[in-house]
Amino acid sequence: MAGGRLGLALLLLAAGLLALFAFQPIWDIDLFWHLAAGLWMLTHLAWPSTDILGFDPARTWVSFQWGYEVLVALLDRWGGLGPVRLLHVVVSAGAFLLFVLLVRARQREAGQGGALWAWFLLALLFALWADRVRVRPHVFNLFFEAALLLQLLRVPRSPLALLGLFLTMFAWANLHAGGAFIFLVLALALPAAAVLLRLVPGAAARWTAAEQLPLRALGAWGVLALACLASPCWVGGVLQASNMLEGSELIINEWLPFWSYFSIASHPLHLVSALGPLLTLGVVLWRLVGGGRGGRLDLWLLALGLALLPFRSNRFVYCDALALALLLPGLPRPSGWGRGALGVGAAALLALTFQYHTVAQFGSVTGWAGSLPRDLDQRRFPVELADRLEGLGLSTANQEGISPKKIFCLPNWGGYLLYRAFPAVLVFSDGRGNFDLDTATRLQFVYDYRHVPEYGPTIEKIYNESGADLVVLQHPVFPQGYQPKAWQLLFEDPKGAVWGR
Repeated sequence: MAGGRLGLALLLLAAGLLALFAFQPIWDIDLFWHLAAGLWMLTHLAWPSTDILGFDPARTWVSFQWGYEVLVALLDRWGGLGPVRLLHVVVSAGAFLLFVLLVRARQREAGQGGALWAWFLLALLFALWADRVRVRPHVFNLFFEAALLLQLLRVPRSPLALLGLFLTMFAWANLHAGGAFIFLVLALALPAAAVLLRLVPGAAARWTAAEQLPLRALGAWGVLALACLASPCWVGGVLQASNMLEGSELIINEWLPFWSYFSIASHPLHLVSALGPLLTLGVVLWRLVGGGRGGRLDLWLLALGLALLPFRSNRFVYCDALALALLLPGLPRPSGWGRGALGVGAAALLALTFQYHTVAQFGSVTGWAGSLPRDLDQRRFPVELADRLEGLGLSTANQEGISPKKIFCLPNWGGYLLYRAFPAVLVFSDGRGNFDLDTATRLQFVYDYRHVPEYGPTIEKIYNESGADLVVLQHPVFPQGYQPKAWQLLFEDPKGAVWGR
């Protein structure tokens, strides 16, 4: 008993220490357009239905993360970026703790003792989550996935338990509708397993399920669906997310399949992320063909769905740890060399993750520690250029009949410019990916060829046809030696430049 408590205490401590990495300065580009959208909603007390942040006010846009945007805008209005950053640390720590509780619950269900598997899976989760340690709404996905999987280990039947299931899903659907939608599809494993156990000959002799009556399992899934449908922007947001994939996939690398990690492979964790889905799918299929006892069919189907998500997008590689946690009772109990291998593997993953978040990102451990007091990683954003833009009178735009300035920019700076000057400015692109395939192609062309002299006229034509008043880009804005006809340099700094018509 004492050893089990010590193991759990160490696991909780590890989860808390790992959450410290989430306290690094804000560097992800998406937070800032979320803040701008949240500010608009607080000002207008409404949900946007058109593209309030871009050049085309008639273009449809539904925010499927509106709850997150209002929340962070309130925090930013109250105390700046510090409280926003702290919120994500707390949610990340909570997600890791819930994952530990999920693993321990699966161990108790199988009568397994010790914390070695839990240690390994927690280390694996954080290694696969390393690229996701960012201040953006997806951190809520891991939190709610772990929370709902804990609730679904035993299909809720009492009114109080079903209410808890509803409220959990409702909160998620308003913070990140896309994540809730994916989980809703995966959760069809519950009623599907119940149906298969009743209809497929011999299935019940090998597999079990937490709830073998299809109507009860379908009822639990129905509660999840009802929570989503009760969320005001959920349907429109899910449709919006699916419609924008064609354009965003072209220039947002996170939508590439997991094997894209092989192409970058600048750190050992990239190889872990590239190999993890293959190994996890192998474990899932091994459980199907007879590895160990049959186990829970509903959880096997859930694990299969989680293992397949990285084949759609590399942003889901962390789901492999969730899949393995669900299959934990069927995995071999480590003994002898197996225990040593798990221990060494967990230590190696934690060491690689530590190195990734310190030396690889900041040059040294001391550099990382020195960065912690800062809320913003200013290396990644046009802070000085935004300061200079205020001198162009942007603070008076959108007031007294003055139209906002339209800025051509790439997605990595668009959100920050909105954060600094919206609604006085609108941007051509930001991290939303809310553009069609033609616009995405133009953006990719600028990104790839603005340094090639012979493409100078084409680059200028793209700027001209965009309808922008200003171009704000990191160097080079135009190819070296090319003299644009319709644009003049207003000011520049070592990061980039501002050009006006």
